[in-house]
Amino acid sequence: MWTLKSAMLIDAGVILLLLGLVFHNHQAIVLALTLLSFVIIVGYKTVNVRLDAQRTVSTDKSFEGGIVDVRLRIKNLGRKIEFLEIMDDLPPTMEIVGGSNYLLITLNRGEEFVMKYRFKCHLRGHYSLGPVRLRSRPLFGMFYTEETIDVLSPVTVLPRIEDLSGIVIKAKYPKIFPGALTTRQVGPGTEFYSIREYVRGDELKKVNWKAYARTGRIMVNEYDRENVSDVMIVLDSRETEGVGTVLENPLAHGARAAATLANYFLQRRDSVGVAVYTDTLRIVPIDAGGGRLYRLLDEIAAAEPRGNAPLNGVVDLLLPYVSPNATVILISTLNNDLTVKEALRKVCAHHFDLIILSPSQVDFERNALGLKADDLYRTLKLERSILLSEIRSYGARVIDWTPETSLRRALTGLMA
Repeated sequence: MWTLKSAMLIDAGVILLLLGLVFHNHQAIVLALTLLSFVIIVGYKTVNVRLDAQRTVSTDKSFEGGIVDVRLRIKNLGRKIEFLEIMDDLPPTMEIVGGSNYLLITLNRGEEFVMKYRFKCHLRGHYSLGPVRLRSRPLFGMFYTEETIDVLSPVTVLPRIEDLSGIVIKAKYPKIFPGALTTRQVGPGTEFYSIREYVRGDELKKVNWKAYARTGRIMVNEYDRENVSDVMIVLDSRETEGVGTVLENPLAHGARAAATLANYFLQRRDSVGVAVYTDTLRIVPIDAGGGRLYRLLDEIAAAEPRGNAPLNGVVDLLLPYVSPNATVILISTLNNDLTVKEALRKVCAHHFDLIILSPSQVDFERNALGLKADDLYRTLKLERSILLSEIRSYGARVIDWTPETSLRRALTGLMA
């Protein structure tokens, strides 16, 4: 392709040639032909880029905030390239924190060059690094050639998992066989509850010998009864959930909450499923077992704000996948959906343990726009408070989650 320099030389050559012909000036004609010949020869000598590119990444899965190292090897298979620009395309949510994904070098025939850089992952999702964009220019810089090498490297950024140690989320309807989700009832388990005096029939392994030495009375330990529960986490990924900034919006917070809760319940050996709804519904059925967490995180990572599926229709499709008396955790702003009340009444009527973690869209939007708490804001907050109060009357446990509140703090309300 032509540069401004080559265009100016050709214009000058044409003008000189016309003036020389008009005024019969042989010197002007010779100079014009010299300029035009020079441009033509340089253009003919322009190097056709023949390069090979191979990229390696330190990992193809990372969590939000994680660092990924990249090595891009470029080999020149053609003639020497005096000026070669290399750009390795990155998604806009990834930040270069070391090295550079852009270089300007000279590359001899058969020579290899390795570009190294590292980037930080800021937002969950399924991404591809690349393609590699190349631009070469000859010595005089009058022409350039561009080429794209389709070397793509998939990278999945998983939602960040927060620490919930010490948080105990109790199920209303645990299963009857021994398992994981703690209920505040005395029974077989591993988590200490209290001590009491020994009665005939107690197992000797439960005797608290330290208490016996201290009091002179035989005391036995009591433990929380543990039960396995089925948990279905439902993430609202409609277009309205993207209100705010790219990194600070209800969906970004909701995805991290879904990932954190999935990890929490799986560590307690519960059976967990995930459903994400946009204009469609994607379901990972309730199950347990090794490797389950990354299957759930992959589905959550793919959540993007789009569509506007009504919650009532989502519930109808989801019910066959949820076992009786399961815990259903809905993560949604509950905005822009006229079917919310009917849908949630239906869930409670089926005797599911319904927990709603509701990011406050009003607060996300206000923070993104830098607005003050005016009368309109207070009115919207009041309407939201009335809606959440009505949903609580159905028997659901509802958490009004503001952007300033950590997930750990928001979930402490479920411990009561």
